[in-house]
This record gives sequence, C-alpha cells and structure tokens, in this order.
Amino acid sequence: MLKPEEVRADLDNICRRNNAVWLDYDSIHTQDENHDMEEYVNAYKFLGLSKVQMLTCGRLCLKYGGGLEIAYGTEAKIGGNTSYNKISGKSLLTVPGFNMIGEQHTVYHECGHLLQYNLKFFQDDGLDKNYQNYLREVHANAFANAVFFIKAPDILSYKKSRAWLAAKNIKGFFFDEEYNLGSFGRYLSKYDYASLPIEKALLKDIHHQGRKAFLERYTDDKGDIKFSELAQYCKSIVDKNAYSQDYYLQIRDNPAVFKAQKIYRRKKAYRFLGKVFDKYTAWELKQKKLRHEAVDEERAAAVSKVFEPLPEKDNEAIYLNRLASIDIAQTIISQRYQRHFDLYEIVNENTEYKKDMENIRQKSPEHYQQIMHFCSIIKDNYSEYCHNPRFAKLFDKLNNPFGGREEFWQLREQKRRQLEMQSQYGKPDYMDMARQR
Repeated sequence: MLKPEEVRADLDNICRRNNAVWLDYDSIHTQDENHDMEEYVNAYKFLGLSKVQMLTCGRLCLKYGGGLEIAYGTEAKIGGNTSYNKISGKSLLTVPGFNMIGEQHTVYHECGHLLQYNLKFFQDDGLDKNYQNYLREVHANAFANAVFFIKAPDILSYKKSRAWLAAKNIKGFFFDEEYNLGSFGRYLSKYDYASLPIEKALLKDIHHQGRKAFLERYTDDKGDIKFSELAQYCKSIVDKNAYSQDYYLQIRDNPAVFKAQKIYRRKKAYRFLGKVFDKYTAWELKQKKLRHEAVDEERAAAVSKVFEPLPEKDNEAIYLNRLASIDIAQTIISQRYQRHFDLYEIVNENTEYKKDMENIRQKSPEHYQQIMHFCSIIKDNYSEYCHNPRFAKLFDKLNNPFGGREEFWQLREQKRRQLEMQSQYGKPDYMDMARQR
C-alpha cells in the first residue's frame, strides 16, 4: 500500500495539469454538514453544472425540509467517477478516499480516465459505444497497475502488487453479479473490466524491457512519474492485446462464450486467489462503512421531524402538507429516475412533457408507470387547491429550486412551531398567522 499523502499529491498534480478538480467521499463523511455541502457543490460548480443538473444526474438529492444533501446512497462506495464538461473542457474526479489499497487503485484508475479524455483516446465514432467503454475501463486499470508497479520500492513489493492486482481482477469474475450498477444509474457489464489479458501483457512487456529500464523511461530525474507518457504506453498495450470488438460483444451478450478463456479453465487456483482478496477487502471496508452509515443516519435523523406532516388544524397547514407532498414527489422523480420536470409542465401536461413521457414509456414501461404515479400525486394535489391564491403563491415558490423551495420549507417549519405552541398554550398566534398571509 502507498502513503495516502503520496497518492493525494499525485492526484493534485494530475488534476492541475488537466483542468480538473477532485472530491473524495471519505472526507465528506467526517466534516460538518454545511462544510461538506459547500465543498461538494463548489466542486460541481467548477465542472459547470447547475443544481438542477446535479439533481438529475444523481449527484445531489433534495433534502426534505429545504436545501440539498449529498446522495451518499449512490456515491459513497469503493468506486469512483470521472465527469467531463465538453463545453468548458473541465473535469471532476470523485474518489472514495486514500487510506486503503483499493481506494488508492481507484484514484489512479480515475486519473487514467481523465488522461484518456485530454489525450483523445478511444474516441473513434466508428466503434460500438459499449466497446469504447470496455477499452476505456481496461486502459484505466492498466494505467493504475503501471503506477503501482513503478511505485513499488523493491522487487518484493513489486511481486506483492502483481498478486494483489491479479486477485482484484479475478475476484470480479467469480463473485460479482453479471451486471453491476455503475455510477448514476449506468449499467456496466463486468466484462468491461476484463483487463487480465492486458495486465499479463503489461507485466510481460515490463519483464522484457527490464524493470529498471521501465522505471527510467517513465520517471523524471526527481523520480516523479511521467503520467501522460505512461498513459500513452498503456494505450499501446491495450491496442495490441484488448479483445476485438466482435469478441467483446459476444461475451457481453452471451457470457458462456467467455468460459473458453483460461481464467475458467484454471478455475480452482483463480477462485482461491479471488476469495483471499474478497475477505481482505471486506475487512478493510467494514469499519469505514460503519462510520459512513453513522454519519448518514445522524443527518437523516436531523430532518426526519421536518418531514412529518403537520397537524391539519387550519387551511394553511393543509396547503403546506399538500405542497410538501408535491415537492417530495418531484424529488423522487428527479433523483430516482434522473428526470427533472418543471411542476407546471406536469400539471399542464404541455407538449414537451408529453413527448418526454412517451420516450420514457417506450424505453422503460416500468419506469414510466412509476413516474406516472408520482406525477399523479402532483397533479391531484394541485388540481384540488390551485384555485386558492395562497396555495398558488406557495406553488410558485416551490417550483423555483434556486431559493423559493428553501423559503417554502422555512415557512412550513414556522407553521410547525406555531402549531406546537398552540398545542402547548392553547392560543393561536394570530399576529404570526397574519404575517404569513
């Protein structure tokens, strides 16, 4: 394993040279919530995304009670992600942390993706999109592995790195599901990461060059890695040793084809190595997961009271409850299905809304039914109370995600406190009610 500060310094260096910033999910589970959110949102603002765009990408979720919160459920795992903005040319790397060997490998894997983008690798429009993704993933794995090989201080560490990386690759074929849910709702085949032939070719080439010659070729006088040159070298290995497009598409569509590979013919030895790796990584992740979950639960508990419906003792409380239901339904659509419909698009069923819904229905009838359910909640609540000026005014606030929504939830919390005081002292605060109206 490498020193965390060394990996962090490399990440700083690569991002600085490639118009990118990074964000790690381990640190945003340890800082205070306001600090975490500011750091998180600023990173995505650098990328050039608005809050609404972040919502529909799954990177943020709306907090019941106003504001935003980090979508820990989809993000804070061992995996990373690299996001690009083609307009601004900026990139954002999200990584799990720096303290475990698996996390460190992920950091360099994501750096491999960043360099692919800036060096224009694997952008041939004539290739199948799934095959392009396979080439990117096996290249990123090869790049991360090459970094580990260079950073190994001695031959024993080098051999340990080889064994660990082989076990990591093998584990996926015998223990992972056929398809893994990737970042932000993308489905990735486990065969996208079938980089064992690339890794073997990489090791063979390093042995052929001589480890000392390999180190001299891809490090400078200070011992720092020449990351761009190393990425170019790894691409040459991928170009020569990756599966062909036809073969890759065969194994993706029919995994039985893959059983002809040696990895299955040598199943017992590979399984043993994979199981050892699986137990080791499970032990590594256990404590971190418990700590992250504790932070998540604490933050969820802080908003649970705000989420509870108000006692409907007057029309204002009724309106606020119905509007909260509308907001929650819109939240679920945005976050779960990566769709952000303007509330007026839904209640008026305008042309764009109908077109979008028809596209969803054709692509995924199941998602269409689920989204329609939440849209019905919005439309039913709106149609019942839209004639009331107060309801209509608050609906306008709720439809503005940049300030109006937060104001609505603040009004709702004021109403909650007012009702609690009424319950405690038996007298309504008429002045406060008048101010709200």
